[in-house]
This record gives sequence, C-alpha cells and structure tokens, in this order.
Amino acid sequence: MMAVVSFFRPEPCSEDLLLDLEEIVTWGWEELTRDGGVEYRVHCQDPEQARLVTDRLASRYPDLDIALSQSENKDWSLAWREYFKPVLVAEKFLILPPWETCAQSSAKIVPITIEPRMAFGTGHHATTNLCLQVLARLWATKQLKADCSFLDVGTGSGILAIGAALLGWHGIGLDTDPVAVDNARENLELNGVREQIALVTGTVDCLKHGGGCDLILANILADPLIDMAPKLSRYLRPTGTLVLSGLLNKQEHRVIMAYADVNLKNSMVLRQDEWSALVFSPGRT
Repeated sequence: MMAVVSFFRPEPCSEDLLLDLEEIVTWGWEELTRDGGVEYRVHCQDPEQARLVTDRLASRYPDLDIALSQSENKDWSLAWREYFKPVLVAEKFLILPPWETCAQSSAKIVPITIEPRMAFGTGHHATTNLCLQVLARLWATKQLKADCSFLDVGTGSGILAIGAALLGWHGIGLDTDPVAVDNARENLELNGVREQIALVTGTVDCLKHGGGCDLILANILADPLIDMAPKLSRYLRPTGTLVLSGLLNKQEHRVIMAYADVNLKNSMVLRQDEWSALVFSPGRT
C-alpha cells in the first residue's frame, strides 16, 4: 500500500500554493474535480515520506485541511516512461532514464542515468537544470581543481552529486529522507560512481567539519537555505564555492542577504522561468 496525502479546495489552488507544491512534491500529484471544488492527492512511497510532505505543507499553510490515507501501489517507473525523455543541459550533461541509451557521439557529453523514483532530481525541474548548468561552468572554467571535494545537501535522486562525480570530483550526498537516500544509492550504482560519493541520512549537523569542502550544492527551499547559512558557511573552505537553488526569483534577495551576513559574496545569479540559482564565489566579502 502507498501513503496518500490529500486536501480539498473549493476552487483551484492559488499560484503560490501550486508553486509550493511543485517545490515539495516534485514527482507530481493528482487533481480530481468534483462537485464543490478540487481534491489534490499526493501519492508517497511510504508513511515517512507522506509525513514529510504533510509537515512541509502544513508549515506553509496551517489552515490547510490535510488528510492521510492509503491506496494500492502504482508502478511509478512505468508511469514516468510516458514523459521522462532525455534532457540535455548546457551542452554538457545528458540526463537519461535507464531504458534510454546515449545517442550523443561527442566526447564532451556526460550522460547521467537516473531511475525515476519518488525523490527530487530528474533534470526536468528548472532548479536541477540550473545547478547542473553551474557545474558545467565550474568545470569549463576550471574554477575547481581536479580532486575537488563536494557536499550535496538534499541530494534527492543524487543527480547533482553524480554530475559532480562524473566530472572527477568526490564528496557526500546528504538527505534527511531515507527514501531519497535509497534512490540515490541506486543511481550511484547505475552511473558507476559509488566509490566517489558517500551517502548520509541526516542533516548537516551529523557531519564532521574537518577541513571543509571545496563545493557545496544545496537545491532545497528558500527558508531552509536561509536557516542553514551559518552551518554551510562553516563547512565551506575559505576558497570554496557555494551553489544554492530551490528558490523563486522573488526570494533571491532574502537568501543573498542571509549569506552576506556570514561573509559569503554572491557572484552569479542564473534564472529559468520563476526559479533561480545563486552562486557564491571563492573568497569572502
């Protein structure tokens, strides 16, 4: 059985709520029109994932009447085949599902195979795409050395960590959702980078600072990014690069100011539709 998070609205969701759903429920949801309004259903892989979805929605919309139930399992991999097509990012990364093969003959193209599960990161969402664009730029401009160490916060499917590893770097994929970590582990195997990436279930607090790392990737949500500013700053090496996404254009200023407060300087902003990625360059303010 699958866990289902649902709520009813007398009229279609507002633009803000739909954007929040797109951030939180990256694998999609059902909209069922019935007399009196629209029911929204989110199918989750297990009760823990349903709890995370419920908590995130409730924190933003405390008046939302959220219900939990169960339904028969669906083969989400088969459902994804209908619309998971290869995605080329920055003429560098080609995101593929396991049932597709890389038709690109250029040695410059780096294929990333992602098994679609209920974890964020298939390359189709703008924020994932933006982060991969940044990785491609960092690699092309040689801003990071060949043996760069990285931390991918909220690794989800592991797509960003895998992209970094395929460029020759090594690091940690971190996520609080054990379902996501299991999905990432599967994708590491598919891409042959298991030895380059350590997967950890938990928050940044569970990591040892050590000497820090050269690159931090965090594609989550604006509010958690703001809250984590002091911790991510401490984990980043003095010459490190920080890449943040999962935020809307209108949230850029708040995030930039939060990291300015911990002496990190914003050096680049990339935008796609209403989404943004922020890069904080080597060196401090």
